[in-house]
Amino acid sequence: MSLNYQAILNTAGEGIMGLDPEGKHIFVNKKAASLLGFKADELIGKESHKTWHHTKADGSLYPAEGCRILDTVTKGKTIFVTDEVFWRKDGTSFLLNM
Repeated sequence: MSLNYQAILNTAGEGIMGLDPEGKHIFVNKKAASLLGFKADELIGKESHKTWHHTKADGSLYPAEGCRILDTVTKGKTIFVTDEVFWRKDGTSFLLNM
């Protein structure tokens, strides 16, 4: 990613991530990394589902098969959800609207 695009995305007030077709992080802006409790470079190359989307709100495991985020990346499905749980590095969680 060019430095100009990276600078623009890093100043955004919203968390923005780029994932490759396998669901691995290729870009994470500062806000997204902060929300997840990571430094951006800690996430690059890591699988999104295993890192911050692995468990449902009730504590049950969220299998990668059927994960709406991975479906968006791998199958090009458009989604809007209000009940996704993301997990921070420290083990705490938060609800996300996307």
